[in-house]
Amino acid sequence: MLTAKQVGRVTFTKATTQVIWNPKIQYQFATRHNQEVYLWDLRKFAADQEIASFLATVSPMKQIQFDPQYGKLLLTQDKDTVKLFNVND
Repeated sequence: MLTAKQVGRVTFTKATTQVIWNPKIQYQFATRHNQEVYLWDLRKFAADQEIASFLATVSPMKQIQFDPQYGKLLLTQDKDTVKLFNVND
């Protein structure tokens, strides 16, 4: 049987609808909360503080995704719009 040790935890006041790892920056991930995106640095995760957050859409998002080549761009999609953000300049 596999045993796992919890190494961090963040509690949100808003529902988290998606969590994604950055495919090129191994310590970075993003969470989606209705219209907002939060970026996290795993090296600072114990501090329970995101490294950035921004309002991405007016209506609730359906999904977010990092670009697979560089991990610098984040794509968001809501019901009728796709947006691209530079999050690692």
